[in-house]
This record gives sequence, structure tokens and C-alpha cells, in this order.
Amino acid sequence: MWRKSLLRLCLLSSLLGHAAAQTEPVERTAKYEFTTILNSKRDRLEPTRCAAMNTQGIVAVQVRDPALGINKLITKRAANDAPRVIADTRSVPNFPTFCDNGMNLIPSDPTINELGEVAFQGNLRRFTTPAECGTTEQRARRQGVFLGSGGPLTTIAHTIMRP
Repeated sequence: MWRKSLLRLCLLSSLLGHAAAQTEPVERTAKYEFTTILNSKRDRLEPTRCAAMNTQGIVAVQVRDPALGINKLITKRAANDAPRVIADTRSVPNFPTFCDNGMNLIPSDPTINELGEVAFQGNLRRFTTPAECGTTEQRARRQGVFLGSGGPLTTIAHTIMRP
């Protein structure tokens, strides 16, 4: 019985405290401004995954480039900035390791740190030629985790198999 009374007293106290707080003027100091960073018509890129943003206002997002028929992972900070390509799904011979041929899919949403470096997962396209790349082991699905900021990618982890 005393627990119910205590609970009622706590609830009443909370409600009275909340009511008293509402009688004081509410000061709103936070002001937000929304900006369209990527416009499909203007940029000719179509967003395909969730975006990530760091505290510097740099946005990382995966887009489809209909003109080239590939996906790209890009960063932008303002509407008029040119997109900075971090990675894409083009064929790149022997990247990231021998017998790989670039990424055929970027299946994860990007993550961006305060330096503007973007981390993401990539599924790798495999060569079936030359002969040393045509083994069953070499044709197995491979994945990696990569880090980039617009230059060469850094491989963080990779499902490396013997060539």
C-alpha cells in the first residue's frame, strides 16, 4: 500500500514540476537550416542507400550514375560542390589483390569520420583468366572493408585466398 502512495506522490511531484516548468518562458536557441546536398536532376546521380554525415557537414552516400551504368560512393558538403568519388563499381584489374577486378557491389551504407574518410564494404569481382585465377577457390565470392577519401583506397580487411 505504501508503495502505491509513494508512486502517486512521485507522479504528482513530477507533474507539478512539469507544470511549473511550463509556466516559465521557453527559450529556443537551436536553429536549423536544411540544405539539399544532392539533386538527381542537377547532379545526374540517383541516391541508392542511406547517407552518413560527419560533424563537419560532409555527407557520404552511394549513388547510381545512369550515364556510366555504375554505382559510386561519393561525398559532398554543399549543393554546388562537385561530388568527390570515393569508390565505384567499375572494373579495376588486380584491385585490391591479384585476380580481383574491382568491386561489383557496395552492399553497405557508408560511415564517415571527422577527417572525411569513408569506410564501406565491397563485394569483389573476380577474374577467371589468367589460368591461375580460374580455380574454384579463386572464383569464390570475396568481400572486403575499405577506407577512402577520394584517392587510392586502403584495404582494412579482405577475404584473401591464395592465387
